[in-house]
Amino acid sequence: MTISSRLAVGGDEENSHSWLTNTVAEVGAADAMSKVGQTIDLASIRKRLPETLPPAFTIDYLADVGVSAMGFPWKVMDHVRNNNEFLAVVDADLQTTGTSAHWGNRSWASVLDAMTSISSTIFWKQPLLRMPTAVDAVTLLPGAVPPKTSYMYVRRRDEYGFAADVLVCDHQGTVLVDVENLAFAGIEGNADSNSHSELVHRIAWPPAQLAEEPRQFDEVVFLAPESVAETVRAWSADLRRQAVRVRVESDPDRAARSAGPRSAVVVVAETAQNVADIADVSQRNCERLATSVQRLWHARSSTTLFCLTRAAHDGRDVAALSQAALIGLARIVHSEHPELFGGLIDTEHATPAFPLQAMKYVRGIDVTRIEDGVARCARLRPLVGTPGVTGPFRLGFRLAQDATYLVTGGLGALGIETARWMVERGARHVVLASRHAGAATVSSIAQLEASGASIHVVSIDIGAVDAPEQLQQTLDGLGLPPVRGVVHAAGALANETVVELTTAAFNTVAHPKVSGALNLHRLYPPGTLDFCVYYSSCGQLLGFPGQASYAAANAFLDALAAHRRKMGESCISIQWSSWRGLGMSTSTRYIDAELEARGITDVTLEEALFALELLLRSDVDHAAVLRALPLAPGDPLPHPILTNCVTYLAEPAALSVGTVAPKSLKDRVTECVAAVLSLSVDSIDEHEALTELGMDSVMTVGLRRHLEKLGLKVGPTLLWNCPTVAHLVAHFEKGDGC
Repeated sequence: MTISSRLAVGGDEENSHSWLTNTVAEVGAADAMSKVGQTIDLASIRKRLPETLPPAFTIDYLADVGVSAMGFPWKVMDHVRNNNEFLAVVDADLQTTGTSAHWGNRSWASVLDAMTSISSTIFWKQPLLRMPTAVDAVTLLPGAVPPKTSYMYVRRRDEYGFAADVLVCDHQGTVLVDVENLAFAGIEGNADSNSHSELVHRIAWPPAQLAEEPRQFDEVVFLAPESVAETVRAWSADLRRQAVRVRVESDPDRAARSAGPRSAVVVVAETAQNVADIADVSQRNCERLATSVQRLWHARSSTTLFCLTRAAHDGRDVAALSQAALIGLARIVHSEHPELFGGLIDTEHATPAFPLQAMKYVRGIDVTRIEDGVARCARLRPLVGTPGVTGPFRLGFRLAQDATYLVTGGLGALGIETARWMVERGARHVVLASRHAGAATVSSIAQLEASGASIHVVSIDIGAVDAPEQLQQTLDGLGLPPVRGVVHAAGALANETVVELTTAAFNTVAHPKVSGALNLHRLYPPGTLDFCVYYSSCGQLLGFPGQASYAAANAFLDALAAHRRKMGESCISIQWSSWRGLGMSTSTRYIDAELEARGITDVTLEEALFALELLLRSDVDHAAVLRALPLAPGDPLPHPILTNCVTYLAEPAALSVGTVAPKSLKDRVTECVAAVLSLSVDSIDEHEALTELGMDSVMTVGLRRHLEKLGLKVGPTLLWNCPTVAHLVAHFEKGDGC
């Protein structure tokens, strides 16, 4: 039995991605040696396990090594151990008090999630985030139903390896599930830090390092709308003076077909003239860039693509706001297609000079900003110590009791926690605006109201055209004090790569974030609020694959915050890492692995609220809240933006082992694959698909990290383009990457 998935390109079977095997198993009759159906003596096992652990041991252990939350609901009621054995009593159905599961005795999901999680902690003397990588057999008692209360007996197979045998029993000791040789492999880099100076970061723009050799092209093809014709004419004249041929196209298909290997296709951003047009112009800009990527990618073109904006970063005016989403989108394009995309270049305001030097000499940078004639690149720097920054640790942060505070996306996990923070800081009137109810809305609101606050839930689509009027009418009807603080936490996800991006997916994300923020901007003009906070994401800064729409929408929020602060308001856009166990990025194995691959971790709720208060007291318009993972000596930097905020572990002591013959690239790649799969090097066939060897989507992230430590450049589409060790080696030898 094989469970596989792939990213499909619409209905195009020929150009769809390869199938990715998530797991493979053989289904058959139970082995005669299996213990299912047998009864084990739970009392005698408990008697030989002398140490009683806190019921929260497993959850706390996993939180310490970086697991944000469990995949399914369960709770350890009792837990005992010795050095090599565990016995845990688990309630796998927290929603019922009887003996039958509320899901109708069908799903083993919570039981098995608890089993794998608890089993991973039996190696507690060597704490590390470990994921299951292989299992010899899982045998289920015929006719067995998942019990509400399970007894899980875990035995480490040997002192040196990382594998265990597990029995899941009912209260009588009858073995319902027998798991043989469940093997685990560690994921590196789970360090945590208590230093808040390493938590909150500002974005600095130091000069970019220029390459020694220029990009070679002798033609620039402008892909531009008619509305920017005057700018294109000025740039064209400047290029011709430097002996560069120029053509202007309005259609991405024509540009893709006509551009040669020594051409540079330049997408020029359109600009809006009034606030009402910002959302539409922003959408057209992103569609133009995404369509250009799609056409050039499908044509397998060797042309280099660029995007040019004009003073988009500072959010100074309507024109800047209408271009800002391109900054986030460009970062994802560069992450997914570094071979195709040369980057976005944000030129200075109204300059007639074309940024030819930046196009030729700036390499490996997703977004370049031209300021004072100098090409600059983004770097994260610690916010604490920056002029204008005062910590909440100096004075308790208080909200007014005679004011109303509005949270959009208020019934989501982040919205509820933000409302809870408001109430704890003195707010007595909080409005939660949302299109959809959250999971624990009723009980959460009851808890907040028990603290003495009045919580009002308003059902509204904050991105709708008439949302400002609807919201104001509703607030007037409630007879509340004036709104003096807004947190815009509304959002939606549509995970598509740039090549797959559709207008519908883009609008799904842009509607609550971009249109919603503009509606709030209209309802509460700058100067009418004590504070305004936008919940953005750090994913755009680090180029998270599949977040094209999300990155574009969040980059717009960053620019709008800068715009409002220039007009005198305390407005901040916070580029969050994921909140541990909360929000749209609620932790999954893939999210955890992708964060780790980008060199960062999630943040706890306490850290997030600390950062929120710090930033509300700081004179900055946007900041990133994340922790950078420490790197081992020789590890490659996961992303250039982390250059100034990573730390390095101590160099291990050198061992004198004599002269060792250098290993071949094939040997090194094979060792990386073997390490990720927890297999011996000898068992890896260079011509066998890695998916058939057991490589899943989470393991690919770990494999990328291992390969990057060898100095190899690895893209997020690794297994689709390079399915075997032989393919990997061939690509790396040619310097193509994957």
